[in-house]
Amino acid sequence: MSHVQRGGGGPLRAVRSLMSNPIIPFIGIGLFMLLPAITLLSGCNRSDTPSGEQTQTLFPLADLAETVSYEILQRKTFSYSDIIRIQFKVRMAGGTSEQNRLAVAQKIVRDTLPSEKCHTISINFEDGGCVDFAPYGKWAMAGEVPISNYKNYSFRYVFY
Repeated sequence: MSHVQRGGGGPLRAVRSLMSNPIIPFIGIGLFMLLPAITLLSGCNRSDTPSGEQTQTLFPLADLAETVSYEILQRKTFSYSDIIRIQFKVRMAGGTSEQNRLAVAQKIVRDTLPSEKCHTISINFEDGGCVDFAPYGKWAMAGEVPISNYKNYSFRYVFY
């Protein structure tokens, strides 16, 4: 009598087969536990802030925000495996121009960085729009670029 093996099961069967090996979960857990050490070894220096020259380049409109009326309604910090994201919710006076929103976003980021090191900052405007300050302007890339001097950081503006 011959043994007939039936195909099928697809990806789920492959995952079950892989997970039946007792060493695989331990490898995954080990790699996950090493992630903070890898981040530190990659040159993440949390004591640096943008230099004077970088401040002019990163925040050219921040001083304009001194003349704009706005209120920070909420501030949240999200931390996961040494990756810190900060999110602000901001209310501005009605009919505020995009330039004024840009100025307020830049000022909030400029004022936050010296006192609290983080990988991304997001500003959500109550009346529509958001601004992310992150590696290459992408919130999802938090932790992929060291925050040693923010030279690879940029703003991404979305207003609606």
